[in-house]
Formats: sequence, C-alpha cells, structure tokens
Amino acid sequence: ARVLGGGLAAAGDASAGVILRGVDPERDATVSGIHGHIENGQWLAPEDPTGVVIGKRLARSLNVKPGDEVVVPAMTFAATANCVAFMGATPVFADVDPDTLLMDPASVESKMSDLTRAVIAVDYAGQPCDYDRLRNITDQHGVFLIADACHSLGASYKGRPVGSLADITCLSFH
Repeated sequence: ARVLGGGLAAAGDASAGVILRGVDPERDATVSGIHGHIENGQWLAPEDPTGVVIGKRLARSLNVKPGDEVVVPAMTFAATANCVAFMGATPVFADVDPDTLLMDPASVESKMSDLTRAVIAVDYAGQPCDYDRLRNITDQHGVFLIADACHSLGASYKGRPVGSLADITCLSFH
C-alpha cells in the first residue's frame, strides 16, 4: 500500500482507483468479488466512511486547493459539488445530456480553464459516462478524471469495466 495523502492509502496498479465506503475488501467476500471485476483497480480505504470526509481527503491527495476549479455535472447528488466546495475550490457545473442524463463532454470542454484541476464524472442509472471523450478532454488539459460510479457498479464501457476508466473511481454501497 502507498499513502496518497490526506489519510488515503492505496494498493494495486496506479492506473485506476476505487474508494469503498465502510467496507474492508480483505474481509468482505462481496467486495473481493467486485475487486476481481475491476481491472487494474486500487482500493482506497478511508478511516472514516463518510462521503464528505472521503471527498476532502481525495481532493487533498490530488492537491485541489482554494482558488482551484473542479468540473462537476449540473445534475447529481449534492456531495459531488460539496466535496469540492469544502476544500475551498469552486465547483463548475457542466450540463448533462437530456437523453442520457450523463455529463455532456462538449459542456465539460467549454468549462475548462487554467484553474481547472479535475473533472468528476457521475455515472447514472447503470450507464457509464462517455469516458473516451472525457479522457481526451482531461488529458488535453492535464487534469485528473474522477469517476463517481455508484450508479454503475458492475457495468462496462466499450468492453472495459467500470473502475478502469478514470484516474480514480469512487464506489459506495448505499
């Protein structure tokens, strides 16, 4: 395991990450099975299983600070923007596609600035976002791509499992 900062520890390949709230993958058989499904996955096990604390620690590990911006979807649970705001950074709201209710990559591109440090994509109703386009945008701007895959656990995107699509993927069992 390696420490990412802000109290998060990671194990595994650095190509993807997974935060699991309130579970221990070493002791929970269900979680172990999911870990096997997520290729190149990391487990980030916070000492406090609350989303706000996880978001704050995650933002610290990515060096998000006051004055920075993080692009989030306009339609999502409040915690997506709150974890950005609690770090003193500014959530910048990108539109969602009215047909899929997923983050619109064209809107994300229009929201990128010199202050942008990350994009948080939120999967919805079992559908992963358009990660090819989002990855292209974040790579062009040199920022992190974070996937909130709480609604797409077990799904795949173009044959790649959720958990292998972004720099960091967040999951929960709620």
